[in-house]
Amino acid sequence: MKNKTVFFVLSIILLQLMGCAQQKKTDITFKTDVYKFGSIQEEDAPVDLSFSFTNTGEEDLIIDQLKADVGIDNLKWPSAAIAPGESGLLEAKFNPKGSSGRVNKHITVYSNAKAATVVLRISGNIIPKPGSIAARYRKTFPNTDLRLATSYLNYGNIKNTEERTKELKIINTGNADMSLSFKGMPVFASAQAVPAVLKPNEEGLILVTFDGSKIADKEGKPVWGKQTNHFYLVINGEEDRSNRNLISIRSTIIEDFENLSEEELAIAPRIKFEEIVFDFDTIVKGDNVSHDFVYTNLGENDLEIRHVKAS
Repeated sequence: MKNKTVFFVLSIILLQLMGCAQQKKTDITFKTDVYKFGSIQEEDAPVDLSFSFTNTGEEDLIIDQLKADVGIDNLKWPSAAIAPGESGLLEAKFNPKGSSGRVNKHITVYSNAKAATVVLRISGNIIPKPGSIAARYRKTFPNTDLRLATSYLNYGNIKNTEERTKELKIINTGNADMSLSFKGMPVFASAQAVPAVLKPNEEGLILVTFDGSKIADKEGKPVWGKQTNHFYLVINGEEDRSNRNLISIRSTIIEDFENLSEEELAIAPRIKFEEIVFDFDTIVKGDNVSHDFVYTNLGENDLEIRHVKAS
């Protein structure tokens, strides 16, 4: 019984010592957490990145791991513990090949500091090589090998009876096959990837069909005027939880009068405003100004105001 008691006490002491060891935290302070490389050419050599830091705590600092966005590699960090008051250097390389436009990348630092993770930012502008993939496919999504010519579709004026298809050009810049599916597709739109599976370095299309007869509000009533909608790409079945793989659809819904006869057009409603400009002159910030725009229906049939939108 006595031996069991001694063993129990020793076990408690050992657990307490382990707990103390696990609780030892320190502080890490970076000279700067942002690296701006300015404007460079896509064909330039990789950019050398370095971040200087100091252990500003009272315990040894241990850098466990670095993780970086696509395009950043050759990650280096001290393998030995950094004593309190001592400094160290984190190093990496950013390869501009395949990138274009404004770039924002990140390196995440994992350590035994009180702030267990620190995010370092790398930013700059990359001028694509004329005719290169980066020049032809300027849109990228974080941590994927998919590139798009654009992530924006503008259908312009589209009639409430019209169906129209537009295309997005895409390319798989990776080393493995890539499949695409779609999430959050509006009820009036449908999308198809062609081909269904993109081989490495293969170009393809996303065909998006807009059916003007199906666009409606939450109550099922037709909508009119300018509309902005979105859907998301799902790459290889993996959803981006932050919903950054966004495709935007813009349109202006107009009514189709083409099927009206000359007699119907002759008696159709016609709107005329007494004035179309109101000058409120100079007002004090915070004041409200109201004004009525008076209109008259000059036609023979009833006039229905479909939609009003203010800037």
